[in-house]
Amino acid sequence: MSNRAVISLLALATFLFSIATLSLATEAVELTRHLVPSIYVFGDSIVDVGNNNFLPPPAARAKSPYGIDSPASITGRFTNGYNIADLVARRLGSQEQVTVGWPVLHALYKMGARRLGILDVPAIGCTPGARVPMMNGVCNDAANSMAQIFNKLLRVEVARAVKTSMPGMKYSIGSTYNVLIDLINKPFVAGLREVERACCGSGTLNAEAMCSMPNTTYCMDRDEYMFWDKLHPTQAMYERGVMAIFYGSKKYADPINFAGLIPSMNDTMTPPDVYSI
Repeated sequence: MSNRAVISLLALATFLFSIATLSLATEAVELTRHLVPSIYVFGDSIVDVGNNNFLPPPAARAKSPYGIDSPASITGRFTNGYNIADLVARRLGSQEQVTVGWPVLHALYKMGARRLGILDVPAIGCTPGARVPMMNGVCNDAANSMAQIFNKLLRVEVARAVKTSMPGMKYSIGSTYNVLIDLINKPFVAGLREVERACCGSGTLNAEAMCSMPNTTYCMDRDEYMFWDKLHPTQAMYERGVMAIFYGSKKYADPINFAGLIPSMNDTMTPPDVYSI
């Protein structure tokens, strides 16, 4: 498999992308264009690219105004535009994105997967929906604590699995938890204004009903909001998160950042001005 590299991206497990049939003789332009010809995505609604719309009720559907800022309008994505899977794909130059079920990981390794990217669990206690029942709308520390425990175990288990049964596997764990917390603490640095309220919804913090339900409304300044609805971030938030896990320090991705997973880049690639929040 010397001419084949496969990158796997699990987001929260969540999503996986692969580099397939990469010819060493390809010209530089073609190498960039076809570096990641397809992405295989699996996970929850954070990375859903429309599958839920084909599931029978009571599965939630991303109806209008979901996708309001997408060129294709309604796309089945639970955000206002692109989600994090889309933005990772665009940064890698992928032309195809497919959502699939959970393919366990050793089977993929045996098929040639040698690049693994994982997104840990974000600060779920700080979503607008989690804030609603809390006094004064603060973050739910109990929920965040569970996410932190999971994230620590995730790193231990991945390191153990790679060391014991997947030699040659390179991996990066993007810390969506740290990204979210840092943006909440310093929103204006990243150009965000609202980190507590949802842009689309109704009730307290605009987070007592899912977007697209009856009597819900949405904001006009969506690029200034961290959350689109009670659970899902805006495209603006995803864009900042992707920059952090691709080019940030080990605080945002370890043991290497996502740029280091790309075969044509140095394994520890970090721009001179390390991306930080």
